[in-house]
Amino acid sequence: MFSGGGGNINLDTKKGPQKKNNFLVRSRKHFANGGILAITADVSTDLGELWDKRDSLGHQQDIAALIEFI
Repeated sequence: MFSGGGGNINLDTKKGPQKKNNFLVRSRKHFANGGILAITADVSTDLGELWDKRDSLGHQQDIAALIEFI
């Protein structure tokens, strides 16, 4: 599952997501407690936001790399 809108959650590696008004960001601990691996991915810095880039090759490559890492 991915956060909607522009997809940018302002992920801070020490503090976690800074935009916490998104349902998936707010609920990720509940998913994890239910045995679901919950990955909170931010937008890559080269894309900025995903409004018109969700089907771009760059975003597809980023998600493929994330899946491979996981």
